Amino acid sequence: MGYTFQDLIDLHGTPGRFWSPKPKWLIEAYMIKGGMWKDASRNEQYFTYSLEKEGEYVVYLGNHDPPRLWNCAPLYVMATPSD
Repeated sequence: MGYTFQDLIDLHGTPGRFWSPKPKWLIEAYMIKGGMWKDASRNEQYFTYSLEKEGEYVVYLGNHDPPRLWNCAPLYVMATPSD
């Protein structure tokens, strides 16, 4: 898509600030088919994904009450070197 972690940081501004609407090029975890489960006793959600497509991803943490968002780090998925 041509966007980088820095593009996201520049749009986000202050760490912890919840912002909306997100850019149209951002695909959030809940929008991707994958594993998700909830721990109701702790009011937490967990996501697991197989990142098979090469590219840059972002690890971020969010909170709903109060709404907060932290873009923590970029994650790069690269092709496995051929033998």
